[in-house]
Amino acid sequence: MRFLILCVILCTSLCGSADAASSDLRRLPFPFGQMVTISSDADYEAPWHEAAIHRFLNEDLGLPISDSVWVSSSSGLPDVGAFFDSFSGLNRQPSLVDNLPVFELLTREWHRGNIDHLHSWSDDMVPQYKAAFPEPVKLSRSSTEVSPPDAPWLKSFEHRRGYQQLRLLLDGTAPQDLTIEVRFADGSSSSYTNDVIRSMESDGDAKTQTPRTITLVLNEEWPLGSRINDVSAPLPAVTALLLRAPSCTTGCDTRITGIERDNFSRHSVLAQIPFLEYMNIRPSIATGHGGVTYHPDFEGPGPHYHRGDLLDQGPGKDVVRRDMEGLAARKGSDAYHADILKKLGIRSVTAIYNPPHQETVNFASQIPAAFESFAGFYALVKTHGDFGALGSPLSDVPKMLAELDPAMADFDAQRFLCRENVYCRQADQGSTSGGLIALSLALVSKGRTVEHNWYTHFGTTRFDPTFHATTESPFGPATMAAFAELSMHYYDPTANHPFGQRVWVPAAGVWANYNILRTGIGDHLTVDPHTSAVQIRSYFDPVLGTVFPDRAASTRDLNGLTVFVKDSGAATVSIDGEPITSFVRNPADESGRQSITVVDDNTPTIILGKVAPEHSARISSTGGQYEWISGQESSGPSAFAKLIAQSNVASVSFGMNSLSVFNATHIAFSYRIRRDDGAAPSGHASIVFKRADATHVEFTDVIPPALAPGNSYAIFDQHNSGQQWQSTTIPQHSLRWSEDWVGRRLPLVLGRIESVEVQLKDARPGDILEVGDLKTLRPSANGVSQNQTVVAAGRVTGLAGKAAAGVTVTGDFDGLKRQTVTDAAGFYVFSGVKRGSIAAIKAGSCAPTRGDLIELEMNEVEIDIDLRPFC
Repeated sequence: MRFLILCVILCTSLCGSADAASSDLRRLPFPFGQMVTISSDADYEAPWHEAAIHRFLNEDLGLPISDSVWVSSSSGLPDVGAFFDSFSGLNRQPSLVDNLPVFELLTREWHRGNIDHLHSWSDDMVPQYKAAFPEPVKLSRSSTEVSPPDAPWLKSFEHRRGYQQLRLLLDGTAPQDLTIEVRFADGSSSSYTNDVIRSMESDGDAKTQTPRTITLVLNEEWPLGSRINDVSAPLPAVTALLLRAPSCTTGCDTRITGIERDNFSRHSVLAQIPFLEYMNIRPSIATGHGGVTYHPDFEGPGPHYHRGDLLDQGPGKDVVRRDMEGLAARKGSDAYHADILKKLGIRSVTAIYNPPHQETVNFASQIPAAFESFAGFYALVKTHGDFGALGSPLSDVPKMLAELDPAMADFDAQRFLCRENVYCRQADQGSTSGGLIALSLALVSKGRTVEHNWYTHFGTTRFDPTFHATTESPFGPATMAAFAELSMHYYDPTANHPFGQRVWVPAAGVWANYNILRTGIGDHLTVDPHTSAVQIRSYFDPVLGTVFPDRAASTRDLNGLTVFVKDSGAATVSIDGEPITSFVRNPADESGRQSITVVDDNTPTIILGKVAPEHSARISSTGGQYEWISGQESSGPSAFAKLIAQSNVASVSFGMNSLSVFNATHIAFSYRIRRDDGAAPSGHASIVFKRADATHVEFTDVIPPALAPGNSYAIFDQHNSGQQWQSTTIPQHSLRWSEDWVGRRLPLVLGRIESVEVQLKDARPGDILEVGDLKTLRPSANGVSQNQTVVAAGRVTGLAGKAAAGVTVTGDFDGLKRQTVTDAAGFYVFSGVKRGSIAAIKAGSCAPTRGDLIELEMNEVEIDIDLRPFC
């Protein structure tokens, strides 16, 4: 027995799998040597401008750069990118995009991947009314009247219901029988009973001595609120509070020490989070906004930002809070909600002031390994730029940059900056983002190693006085050109850039998850030096307090993981013993070693799946016989297209009635080429995407002899011998384009797809090509629900393309029938749909099922139905 054990130990160390050392992991995904992305604040970003920005960046240039959003706007002002425009009301203001209300546009942008993180929960743009009573008010069995000090400035902020929360500060626990009546200047009143008060009370924080609080919600329908009948915004002034506790016969020890009014608390979050969960909006990162109270933010211990000039003039100036403090992570405070964010899926956060650790780096520094900031969260480290003081000569900018890196002494600052206006000079403003990108690329060209997560504000570009932002030109010319150059470094269409100059451009949330992954995965991965088998083991992450990667999200958390292997063509990959096929087989990089890269397959756009294409496409074939096979294979896809060649070129075309792809980075499919007579086939496989702009993108196993102008191709290898099913995943950044490609819009598989054609070339009659599981993949930081369900939603339109409100929509999901009714915007939602369901969705009584059948493998919120052809 001892001899057997010794043999096992020797075999494990000498002839079997070996633990993956750091040298076995590539720093960035193949083929990239650099990384550049952006964390953009939602500040001042009008919804129409956000859509225009990402139409340019994500669709025209193919850059999967993401943006942020607020859950709620405290002021409800127009041009605010928030799902809610008041305490609990969805933001139904016009977005100025496709007649969509703001909340619906932002939901679509989220599930397209153009937005993927929160910029704090609230925009926090109303000052906090805060009055401390000189003498605390003692409760009694009879009514105790409290008169809030007057503050005339409140009226302007109440205009759009910006002060719906009234908070009482207590020095102890409220009596069990306490009732509160709020009286208004117009003679109306609103009463709050014990049940409401108990639910709205927050415990004090022993560490900071935060008092207990009771938050009352004014003029809002909510289970724990009380609505004033027939009162419209702005609210009448609160003239008095009447408090009564019959149990306080001789008075109670608990006293009222002060009063606050604002529009954010833990109760705001509790009221609004059901919408995010219902719509499967589950971000993994949250940046910090600031605002005027900082309550929705994370912030470490230390001095707070004092706003001595806030409402410093006129009556009532003594009843405004000027000391700002982050309460998101402060347990016991009225705005504590870190636990709710964690449950939603947040993994990485930033602070505004006083972070526990350094959370920003300059352009000459790389982003460090992931580290814990606040308890249970990783820090999202951001790259900050500095282009000097407003008004200083632009000639000083290169000198200042050269102090950090001498190579930047020739940086062309005048191309991207102005001198006199903050919005075209300061490095964290949207108009100067072109300068940030140019700075990154200049460092790349000079051989530096770059990892930049630039912090900026896309939306403030609208205030740049040097140009006028439009839907066609959301940035100034120099900035648009800089982003176009970044796209060239990402895709490298003509293979001019060495590996060290290829730039990975992930979405902000994708980057944050990748940094967590590469920090912790090394000890949980083995590589067999002989077979190139890669084995990944999930593990308990001590910061997140959960198992990583989250297997409920398939390969989401492993996206970008690149492991060196002896032979990528023979490599296999498994997670906890379960084989996966969502990985790319890479040739040798600058080190001379081959590798594999795991790809996120949790957000696929299905093209050929379980549903026969006849339900959603127009089918035609030439030179061969087409057949759809379903439920016939155990070793390959459960359904697939079969093409039997009758000449040397056979093809089947699927004309798509409705296929749009956003932020896709990879194409994946399974295929095999075989013959029924056992002879060796001679044909070669190709899959061709034909876009609405007439450009073609071809994925093929043989180099095309010539490319038409504007077209592109990528090669996939037949890595297994014989006629077995093969799974392949091809990155779009491996596409090669025709040399005479001219134009701004890149010929990528993004946006509207007219048709997909499966081809068998150089074939002999009888050669068979079978293709299934054809899909595009989009890396996403969005989480999954606990029961792994998805959302099916869309808009119903009628005459003149206007929203059709009150229309009954019926959904059939694998035989489970459900009904809902469209809202005022024509929007309908089916939440909690089993992932993988085959859906048939119908609106009204005169419209056929939309698209006939839809395979729901991801959250689909653009299943729109036009009633005009049928009603």
